[in-house]
Amino acid sequence: MVAKKLLITAGKGTNQITRLLNIKLPLIPLRKTFSWLTAAENSYYKEGKFPAWGYDDGNSTYYGFPDINEKGLKIGRHDGGRLLDDPRELEQFGTYSEDEQEIIGFTHKHFSKDIELKEGKVCTYTNTPDEDFIIDYLPEYENIMVACGFSGHGFKFASGIGECLASILMEKQPAISLESFRLSRFDDSI
Repeated sequence: MVAKKLLITAGKGTNQITRLLNIKLPLIPLRKTFSWLTAAENSYYKEGKFPAWGYDDGNSTYYGFPDINEKGLKIGRHDGGRLLDDPRELEQFGTYSEDEQEIIGFTHKHFSKDIELKEGKVCTYTNTPDEDFIIDYLPEYENIMVACGFSGHGFKFASGIGECLASILMEKQPAISLESFRLSRFDDSI
């Protein structure tokens, strides 16, 4: 199969692919945790009574979702995390004491001391140093485009970004400017 253009959208695996072209993008892979916590029956934390939310006190940023289908109140921390040397290797939840302590501390301070951990999971955030996306052609490859750095908030823009990428790849003008997502803003690190 032959194509005129290639789009790389490999999330945390992006640098493993671009390394084949001797390119390392300024991507920072972090090990992140999120948890489901008990929410007492008839709780305010149930779906339909409690909203999805975000919390930023200037030092840390948390997010959460109501208890849906008795799974539990879901809470995660958007900032922080552990730098990953190899984003393919994630240590399981509970490997580090802060995995549980951060969420429990936050929950007990802002919600209730009666809420306990039900289950914790890990994932990878792969962001850029400025936490904005990279959407651009690779240096020296006018036919290879990359779209990455979406972790933590990219899903909110998926349909719009997808439409723009499709336009670009079909050599049409996208509906919005993607100038601020160019690789040139990181000239010193590529």
